Amino acid sequence: MSTKQYLTAPEAAKIASCTPQKIRLLIEAGKLPAVNTAVSDKRARWSIRLIDLEAFLTPASVAKAEARNRAASRRQRIDRDVPKVF
Repeated sequence: MSTKQYLTAPEAAKIASCTPQKIRLLIEAGKLPAVNTAVSDKRARWSIRLIDLEAFLTPASVAKAEARNRAASRRQRIDRDVPKVF
């Protein structure tokens, strides 16, 4: 089974659980490496390496998971300290 090495913006968006427009904005901001493979200058056609997308998503997903864990821990501490009234 072979996997694709290069993705289009819609394919990358599906993996990243966001919109293709968000992927394009990340590329234009220089946060996500990509190559413009368009023949004309009218509209960009981005090719994103799967490795680059995974590297971009990994720190974000780890940070989100850590933030969720911290929030859950904070809620548990608050619940433990608040007296039960009913």
